[in-house]
Amino acid sequence: MKKNDSPKKQVKPIPHCRQKILVMLFALGISIHGSANSSVNVPHELVPSITLEQSGIAIEDIDAGPGCNYILYTFAITNTSTNGEVFTNVNLNHSLPVLGDLISFNGGDDNNNNLLDVDEVWEYSALYTIQSADINSGQVASEADVTAEVQGQPGVTVSDLDTSEIDLTFCQGGIAVVKQGFATNDLDQGGLGCVYIFYNFIVTNQGQQVLENPILTDPLLGGEIVGPEEGDSNTNGKLDLNETWVYQYVYEIQPEDIANGIVENQAEVTANVDGKPDVTVSDLSHFDDPLDDAPTVISLLHCQTPDMGLIKEGVVVDANGDGCLESILYTFTLTNTGNADLDGIILEDELLGGEIPGPLAVSDDGNDGILSVGETWTYFALYAITQEDIDNSSVVNQAEVSGFAPDDSLVEDLSDDDSLFEDEFTRTPVPEDSCTDGSPDPESGLGLIKQGALIDNDNNECAESILYNFSIINLTDIDMVNVVLTDELLGGVIAGPISDENNDGVLSPDEVWTYQATYDIQQVDIDAGSFVNQASATSSLFGLDIQYDDLSDNDSYTEDEPTVINIPVDACPGGDNPGGPGEPGEPIGFEIFNGITPNEDGLNDFFFIQGIEIYPQNKLQIFNRWGVMVYEKEGYGQGNDLFYGISDGRVTVRKNEELPSGTYFYILTFTGNNPGEAEYTGYLYINRG
Repeated sequence: MKKNDSPKKQVKPIPHCRQKILVMLFALGISIHGSANSSVNVPHELVPSITLEQSGIAIEDIDAGPGCNYILYTFAITNTSTNGEVFTNVNLNHSLPVLGDLISFNGGDDNNNNLLDVDEVWEYSALYTIQSADINSGQVASEADVTAEVQGQPGVTVSDLDTSEIDLTFCQGGIAVVKQGFATNDLDQGGLGCVYIFYNFIVTNQGQQVLENPILTDPLLGGEIVGPEEGDSNTNGKLDLNETWVYQYVYEIQPEDIANGIVENQAEVTANVDGKPDVTVSDLSHFDDPLDDAPTVISLLHCQTPDMGLIKEGVVVDANGDGCLESILYTFTLTNTGNADLDGIILEDELLGGEIPGPLAVSDDGNDGILSVGETWTYFALYAITQEDIDNSSVVNQAEVSGFAPDDSLVEDLSDDDSLFEDEFTRTPVPEDSCTDGSPDPESGLGLIKQGALIDNDNNECAESILYNFSIINLTDIDMVNVVLTDELLGGVIAGPISDENNDGVLSPDEVWTYQATYDIQQVDIDAGSFVNQASATSSLFGLDIQYDDLSDNDSYTEDEPTVINIPVDACPGGDNPGGPGEPGEPIGFEIFNGITPNEDGLNDFFFIQGIEIYPQNKLQIFNRWGVMVYEKEGYGQGNDLFYGISDGRVTVRKNEELPSGTYFYILTFTGNNPGEAEYTGYLYINRG
């Protein structure tokens, strides 16, 4: 701001001794507050100087005391020259842009000559409106500066600046909430219980400002808590200074709370400084200290009745896949029947060697090792039948389980054969023709057949590939998982399967999975006249640490002979077909033979379809001359699924009976890859001779 006109004001002269000190300091080249700027620098020359002092105070109003609405700034500009210089064109500027046009001159130009004479003090003031952002930051920091020209010395100016920080932390306000509670059965009579939790909230004004719009929220209790019940003494809806409000809420204890053993949560209170909706205060609750923050924890351990039940069931199985029952598969079902979560679970069975590994990961909800209320875990164990068991006609025993409640108390149970709440021994009958083979044979429970056929991909009568079909069967009585098929000459692990009966990733007993892979014929194979190799498969019993493996055979699940594919001399190596591409091709040698003589002489005993094993996604239906279906099979030609002239299928009139000689009609359909057509039909002749 530039001073244009001002009333006179008496200024107290600088004492004579102070003048001497200033003269000495200027003579030494030391500047006090302000300094002169000139294009000519004369060492040790007395220079003119000016001083600016800025101060401010936060007030409620111009005629009121301290508050948070305005800051009253005052500025004092003094000519502190010691050589008689006079200043003109005095300009006062401020870092707060809004003050530029609000600074007013209050006086000090004693002779009203618009010149800042020596020792003269000019006073200014400005009123700044405090913003919400200022209160939220807790202060207003600013800087003012003054410039002036030295009269009679063109180009010589003087300047000074001063800073200030006005504290506004007292404007921010403060609030606190304490949350306390106790569990009870009766709100009127009190006492320890397990039905309700009675919560009491104490909200206090911790600052120097009246607060409006206080809101108390608690997520556990549904959000905003209505109130207060008491404390708003003047019923103005504002939390006045030193006022304490009390809220109350009754929470109904839930079963999961008892299971956890505690109810732990935290409330929050928010409010605005009165008249300043953008200035917000808040606090998280504490259980007894208004100046701290911590959740309120209500113990419900006294409400817990921890318990669990164990069922042990056994069934005699063939775990070797050799057709003889030699093992007992035990299934343990453990359920939390109490109202408290349990951990540290240990299942033991002396008959099975002590601790039983588990549970199955899929049965542990969240895989957290905690048996929650109502949760059921499943374990499996395999026992090898002994001669003594066969002599006794049964195996009788009992398992036990232990765990810990949230209060670290021990919880135990003995198994029952069919009830979670009883403790009877489990009796498993053992047939007299059972075997005593001992532990499962890793090489006998899994079967793998690998078959192949020459493929002419572009139908120009030149075979360039081998299409392999793999069939894996579970020969045991127990589900298998983690099935992996590997063929190193075909690149390692074979993707699949392309047929999973239930699409569940579980190879069930007697279920067959099929895979396919293609091999490009190489010149070395043509030179050798054949291509010989073998695949391998691995699996594990579901829920048991028992592994199986098998090497492939060309036609049997129980043998391990390599698969041999004869390669003609006119085959095309690496897919090189000199005749060029033709129509979409089919396996070389795919052919349906329409006559069978089922007399067990090893010749034409079954309905032979050459190359059918390459296309496992097929269905064969056979009808008699009256149109009655006598045979139906999905996946015909896979393994031993063949038609020997015996009625079979879901809708046959007489199942498993020999069909008479005669003419029959077949329909062969393909739902996946096919040998050229999606459906083949024709006549089939049975001649029993």
